[in-house]
Amino acid sequence: MNAKRFLAASIACASVTATSAVMAEGMPERYFYFGGHISENWLDVGDHYQESTSESEVTLPGAQLGYRFNRNWSVQGWWERNNSNTDLFGDVDLNIAHAALRKHFYGSAGFEPYVGIGAGEFRAEPNSDSSNDYQETIGTLEAGFQTLLHPHFILDVGARPYYAFDSERWDAEIYAGLNFLIG
Repeated sequence: MNAKRFLAASIACASVTATSAVMAEGMPERYFYFGGHISENWLDVGDHYQESTSESEVTLPGAQLGYRFNRNWSVQGWWERNNSNTDLFGDVDLNIAHAALRKHFYGSAGFEPYVGIGAGEFRAEPNSDSSNDYQETIGTLEAGFQTLLHPHFILDVGARPYYAFDSERWDAEIYAGLNFLIG
């Protein structure tokens, strides 16, 4: 074996060993999970509809369900709902539901960054009979990180801008979730 092949084989073995060590101490390679989260949402961040967005900040609790199907990829379903009184929609129950595909990157010191893309539905259901439901399709982007708190619990923190296609409006949210691993 020549020196170049030996060096290439040594580097490959070292990287596989290092990757296995990170995987053994950090995130499992495959798992199902469910959990809860809290998010802070800002509606119409580009002031598409109004001059002031002072009353367009909403806290939404919710739940998520997901599956990490290999080392690098996972899918997640997300749902959140809360009563809100905003400049944009008035006194309504806001519902956001979407699904995302995430690309994971193994990090150092137990933190694993990810990016994602998804689609879903934004719905505003009025608390009075004076107006109709408002619903539209949204597209989402996300970036965040996960860290293993315990062999069965993952902390998930990130940010997500989302685009409402019908109204051509950008909204945004930051979130923190706690997921329970199964498998």
